[in-house]
Amino acid sequence: DQMNLTLWNGFAQAEASSNKIAEARKVYLGALAQYRTFPIQFRFDAPLLHRTFAEMEIEQGNHKTAMNILVNLTEEQGTIDSISEIDVPITKLLRARKYYSQQIVRITDPLASQKDFLNSLHYHVCYALMECLSQNIQQACKIFEEMLQTFEIKSESVNHGKLLREVLDRALKLFPNNTIFLLLYFHEETRGERIPPLGLQKFLKEALKKNPTHILWTVAIYDELHRQQPYNIDRVRSLFYKSLECFTTKNSISLWSLFIHFEINNGELYRAKSLYYRAIRECPWSKDLYMIAFRELKSQFKTDELDEIMNVILEKEIRIRIPIENFITTTTTDDGDNNNNNNVLSTNETETVTKLTFINTE
Repeated sequence: DQMNLTLWNGFAQAEASSNKIAEARKVYLGALAQYRTFPIQFRFDAPLLHRTFAEMEIEQGNHKTAMNILVNLTEEQGTIDSISEIDVPITKLLRARKYYSQQIVRITDPLASQKDFLNSLHYHVCYALMECLSQNIQQACKIFEEMLQTFEIKSESVNHGKLLREVLDRALKLFPNNTIFLLLYFHEETRGERIPPLGLQKFLKEALKKNPTHILWTVAIYDELHRQQPYNIDRVRSLFYKSLECFTTKNSISLWSLFIHFEINNGELYRAKSLYYRAIRECPWSKDLYMIAFRELKSQFKTDELDEIMNVILEKEIRIRIPIENFITTTTTDDGDNNNNNNVLSTNETETVTKLTFINTE
């Protein structure tokens, strides 16, 4: 978007970070030469543009150029012709001081919009830089002190939670699978003692209808697990089943693994073993899933069952760096144990062979 000053600034900053100062300067000058012709709503980030341009020139030792950039922001009909290493006329400097003072009063007014208030930082920095270059650092410090006092007063009336959620709503529309944004949203909604809003759940419900991914399902499950304690096992289990019935995520190794471990943690070893067979059927290439039978669920398998699973692993040419003998030892459960322990799945050899035969046909 040619009218997006934030993109112009980002482009120039990228050039500057690559030590292409001349190229960055061309980008900045190009933006300054035309942004005053943009509709007013597209000029909002002009202070940011002038600030970063001036900061770059200060770093290069071009203090007069930086001064002209900062004064240029205050001119209604400003041109880039004056942006060079020349002195700023005193009349321009006085008008610039008046302009900055008026703008800061306007945007820090209690009735000012939240958008204007956020932009006040750039106005303060521009004003402080101009005073530092034209007078001394003490004058700049005074401006920063006034800014801090304003922020302290203003922050009391700002609903930070609402503001953050509004920003996250915008961010998730563009990046719905960004785990940082998703977890920030979750923690913002669940912090404190207040009844949490359900903005994240609403977003997840809509996003899972449009374009379900394993990340969205995982966050939905995480939300259900942690939003309230104790969590509802049936609701969490229902989400797992829905995620693994979904065409785009039924082959997700992470979701199958999470579901199996969820059942193990809840003592439902019968369910976990049943899920294990479904998991290796849907993801027959996953060594991590196969190895659950030899680790977390080892107590639920007989030696001959583990032998069968190991044969499948070898047939599929899945590499194992540890000798097979280390995985298959003496039988871990006997028939007596199976009859006395409800958590141990009693599986006859016919069922096991049938399941593994089905796996081999994948």
